[in-house]
Amino acid sequence: MNVNYNDSGNISSLTGSIERLNYTNANGDVINATGTNVNINYSENGQLQNASASVGNLNYQNNKGDKIDVTNGSLNVNYNDNGNISSLTGSIERLNYTNANGDVINATGTNVNINYSENGQLQNASASVGNLNYQNNKGDKIDVTNGNLNVNYNDNGNISSLTGSIERLNYTNANGDVINATGTNVNINYNQNGQLQNASASVGNLNYQNNKGDKIDVTNGSLNVNYNDSGNISSLTGSIEKLNYTNANGDVVNATGTNVNINYNQNGQLQNASASVGNLNYQNNKGDKIDVTNGNLNVNYNDNGL
Repeated sequence: MNVNYNDSGNISSLTGSIERLNYTNANGDVINATGTNVNINYSENGQLQNASASVGNLNYQNNKGDKIDVTNGSLNVNYNDNGNISSLTGSIERLNYTNANGDVINATGTNVNINYSENGQLQNASASVGNLNYQNNKGDKIDVTNGNLNVNYNDNGNISSLTGSIERLNYTNANGDVINATGTNVNINYNQNGQLQNASASVGNLNYQNNKGDKIDVTNGSLNVNYNDSGNISSLTGSIEKLNYTNANGDVVNATGTNVNINYNQNGQLQNASASVGNLNYQNNKGDKIDVTNGNLNVNYNDNGL
């Protein structure tokens, strides 16, 4: 092991190839590791700047409350001048990570890249994983099996976008929107205050429900849903083998072999619905019912919903 000190008597760097390491510095940072190559660097006043390691096992906790447990992998952590983590990257067999803000990541078979703002606010998290369980301090929860995922955050700490190519996705956001999907490519976007703006997906199976009460079940197809500033669906389009859709107003569409286009006004009132279908069963909240076999259908509504 090699340890260097600066002119102030603070450790400036610690490097080594070590079977077992137990390290606590004057600031309260703690590293317990086995089978490790480690490189740790500090600023002039003893502030942690960077820590990197390839390890068999690593247990790390800093004086901010960040905790990292790693099994079999390489990890690199950078810090800003405030002592907050600015980035965490690694290729890891098993990762358990909790930061000082309460964000939690548990993952296996992962390549991970996480970035934070100057004040420790999560900005971006991306990963290719075998399994990922993620929860942030806003209440967003993401479970992924076998896939790639990228999540971006705005300055308020709300998710601004979520994209991924995933074998299995279970996602619940802080507003109560829920997505359960298999065999999916997904792209979800939110506005500055965390309101859902757009969700698109090509899926094997999709079960979706938002906090307004809209429910969408899809088998084998592509779907795009847009929302207005009030949080109501403004349009729903898709090419789908099987669609079961119920909106918050009580309109119901059950269809197979369908290309569908549904549009709503600002307050969630149905304006237009068109579809080319194998089979369609439709009922709106006014009591209108339409059954179609093998055809094209277009229905328009006035401002009264008739």
